[in-house]
Amino acid sequence: MKVEVQPVSNVEVKVVAEIPTEVVEPAVQERLREIARTISVRGFRKGKAPQKLVEARLGAQVRAEVAQNLFEENLEQIFTEAKVIPIGEPEVEMGEIAPGEPLTISLGFEVMPEVSPKDYKSLEVPATDPAVDDEKLQAELEKLREKRAQFVPLGDDAVAETEVQVTLDYEGFKDGEPVEEIKGESLELIIGEGRFIPGFEDALRGAKVGESREFDLTFPEDYGFEKVAGQEIHFKVNVRELKQKQVPALDDELAVDEGHSDLEALKQATHERLLADARAEAERERNDALVRALIERNPMDLPPKALKAREEGLRSYYLSMWQSFGMNEEFIERMLAEQGSSFEEEAAKGMRKSALLDKIAEREEIEISDEDFDLALARMAEERGEPFAKTRAWAQQDGNDERLRAHLLRDRVMDKLIEWNCAPADAPEAPATESADEPATESAEE
Repeated sequence: MKVEVQPVSNVEVKVVAEIPTEVVEPAVQERLREIARTISVRGFRKGKAPQKLVEARLGAQVRAEVAQNLFEENLEQIFTEAKVIPIGEPEVEMGEIAPGEPLTISLGFEVMPEVSPKDYKSLEVPATDPAVDDEKLQAELEKLREKRAQFVPLGDDAVAETEVQVTLDYEGFKDGEPVEEIKGESLELIIGEGRFIPGFEDALRGAKVGESREFDLTFPEDYGFEKVAGQEIHFKVNVRELKQKQVPALDDELAVDEGHSDLEALKQATHERLLADARAEAERERNDALVRALIERNPMDLPPKALKAREEGLRSYYLSMWQSFGMNEEFIERMLAEQGSSFEEEAAKGMRKSALLDKIAEREEIEISDEDFDLALARMAEERGEPFAKTRAWAQQDGNDERLRAHLLRDRVMDKLIEWNCAPADAPEAPATESADEPATESAEE
């Protein structure tokens, strides 16, 4: 089979494959013989019609069928011989099989551009040493106190004021008619937190238990419920209960409630948790900085259709997530509009990152062994709480094996990027090596 690669651009190619006559014609004649053995033709017993007659009647249909079969049978070999990895579905132009002629197949598709990574051992991303100061620790301990806070009823003479929790029933009216969606019982809100529309809490100040109040408020123009957005609503409110928040002391008793032996143990555990969180966040920021620096040093074009597909994938992911959280359609549409550009940026970043990490792995001969893969599967099985055999069966389905190996390989390359570029600040500077900047001749050969 003859295969020719015709670059259209640096992200698109056309592959023309020619399946020779000595392959095509026997396949056509074999299919004609199969049909001749089963077809009924007037004037002949079933299966006894001459093959030439069958070809005269069904030749074009048979040749089209054979062409499709040969295309499907040879597609993988075509890509192998072309030495290209297509992205997305190819656009196929199938030539007709004329008697005694080869079959010509033309495939147009997108590819990732050829890239020869440079400067990936000199990205100059400083390592960080996260710390937790007393202010952060105290703030977290205050959150624990707030979490354990309780609300206790106030006396009959108490009034609604800042930091007092009000339990109330309410109903909204528009043009004298009740608005079904603006109605509730036993709503709890704390004066001063601003949980409801502007002016609502202020209208309750000074109210006592059992007191009823009426007032008019206008909903914001951008309010999530379109029916009342920008509309003036008349409220009728009945105060059922007033409570004051009581926050426990930061002492051994609170520590025991949190599952620790005493206050010092609580402080130590809280400090360790904050430090672990700070280190994890610093690692994320460092890795993101490494990727951004790598991409800046190695600009590349991206195939537009593939980029659009990845962008739509991100959009669908967030759409499903927001819907699962019960967000209304107005909120989702607004978020999609606001996040539109970031979807494209994130998709482009992801594609460039994968391409560069894969190429670095190839150049540095970084691999994932079968043992590495099995260890990763074992960790997954443990995290999922399922037998190893079940996790392995999952890996063997729907290309999960290849995707997981690619993920593990890119993680390993990221580890090497960290090793090459993020030495601790107090460590001696690593001597320059020839591999840090690849020779121009080697880059040109790749």
